[in-house]
Amino acid sequence: MKQVFNKVWLRVCMLVAVMTTAFAGTAWAEDVTATLTKFTAASGKVDPFVTYSTTGALSGHAITVPASSDKFTVSLTAEALTYGSKIHSIEFVASDAHAWHYSVDNGSNQNLSSSKTITVSGLDCESVAFSHDYTYTNLTIQSVTVTYTAPVFPYTVTAEVNEEGWGTIQSVVGNVITAKPTMGYVFAEPAYTVTEGTATVTQNGNEFAVTEAAEGTTVKVTINFDRSSVSPEYKVDFESALTSYEESWVFSGVEQSNYIYHAGENCGRAHNGSTITTTTKITSPGTLTFYARGGADATATWSVNVSSDGTNWGDAVTSKSITGTSYQKVEVNLGEYSDVYVRISCSANSGSYAAIDDIDLTTLASLIKVSVSSYGYATFCCDRALDFTNSGIQVSYLTLDGTRLVYNPINIVGAGVPVVLVKAGGTNGEVEIPVTTETPDEVPATNVLRRGQGSSVILTYSATNKVFILYADATHNIGFYRANESTVAMDRAYVVIDSDVNVKSFVFDENATGIEAIHNAAEGGAIYNLAGQRLQKMQKGINIVNGKKVLF
Repeated sequence: MKQVFNKVWLRVCMLVAVMTTAFAGTAWAEDVTATLTKFTAASGKVDPFVTYSTTGALSGHAITVPASSDKFTVSLTAEALTYGSKIHSIEFVASDAHAWHYSVDNGSNQNLSSSKTITVSGLDCESVAFSHDYTYTNLTIQSVTVTYTAPVFPYTVTAEVNEEGWGTIQSVVGNVITAKPTMGYVFAEPAYTVTEGTATVTQNGNEFAVTEAAEGTTVKVTINFDRSSVSPEYKVDFESALTSYEESWVFSGVEQSNYIYHAGENCGRAHNGSTITTTTKITSPGTLTFYARGGADATATWSVNVSSDGTNWGDAVTSKSITGTSYQKVEVNLGEYSDVYVRISCSANSGSYAAIDDIDLTTLASLIKVSVSSYGYATFCCDRALDFTNSGIQVSYLTLDGTRLVYNPINIVGAGVPVVLVKAGGTNGEVEIPVTTETPDEVPATNVLRRGQGSSVILTYSATNKVFILYADATHNIGFYRANESTVAMDRAYVVIDSDVNVKSFVFDENATGIEAIHNAAEGGAIYNLAGQRLQKMQKGINIVNGKKVLF
């Protein structure tokens, strides 16, 4: 259901052997294909063992290579060369068909035929430098694919994940493991464990380098993932390089530009058919906002769609037509959707560019923190559907049976449904409960629990509005007691019963199978005070009724 983020650079590692969830680095020299589809000036990396450099400039997603002496160079790292790597072939896509030159290991220039796709093969070298002599305009390089011999380390590295589905091992090349958390998960603390052999592991983002292992040994590393309490947020600030967002968004027909910007120095320039799409499904989308404009004298229609598969988008959630160059705010609440891709699209005259700026997609928690009092009980109500299965918390709605409230256990609680929580063992604690898209358990209208209305609504018991709230009395008896100018938070609940039932309070029984109702007179059974004296009727204070302490 969850999908892996598109990488800034995607490696297709042909040497990787897959065994269930375990990956092993090769012990012999095979070819590795590394592809860099979008450039980032900060890293200069294709993968851990291949780097690029240029005397030109980074422009959008491409590297500009001016004429004459300027060069674009692809090289193996010193570590790769130490362990036997050699470049076999390089392919890149240029902005225009023109003749290029290349030199191998700082040798003499050799000519290449005029083409947009440049391929140099049959190599056995450490580096290749490319240049051109096109004098009329600059040329740009838009992607690079390098095939090289994998470095052969004197030890073998294997990798696995701690929990299937929480993340993936993407590759093991030489001594470098590349891993990625699944959406809604993060690297744990610690992020890795050496489970076989002895070695030093160094983490750099998604990469784990294994060093200082003994020759001839096998080192097995477990990459540890954990749940993230909050899903990632997806923001675009066009003042930074557009490439910064490619793990969160896919841009189609959108250029970074300072064309009448909304805030700061840059915006995203768009035209008819331009789209901005999240690279993965968003588990729990919240609010999407952005600022947009039309063309100078033209109208642009900005639409927001969602899709469960990234292909079938259906009707727009919202559309806004904007004429002229004044920015307008577009805001849409996506809280009713779950596990969807989100897309912003533009319909505008292609000869009159529109623009977009300051995109902010907030996401709701994928795990909700639920707290239970120190006495082991709580009421609860949430805007998201939650799955309490295997949580250690008994969840129930309450119905009235005569003068007794009855527990009705459920596991999957629908959004906005008020319930009672009983923590296993009767102890307090905070538990993270996963948001779910599963069908909630049915809760009938006879549920006497009502959602809290916040601090602005005062609740008071009356003959026509019999309201009870949960608390512990002075002697720690937990139950629902008559409200007296009380407030109940919106993530909590209270009880309202029919006006013809006359009840003083409801007290939890020890086995959490129901809630006992205490009247002005006992329903049979003896009544005692704390001194053990039998009473004819309930007295003000603490009474012992059917073996239980009751406040009257």
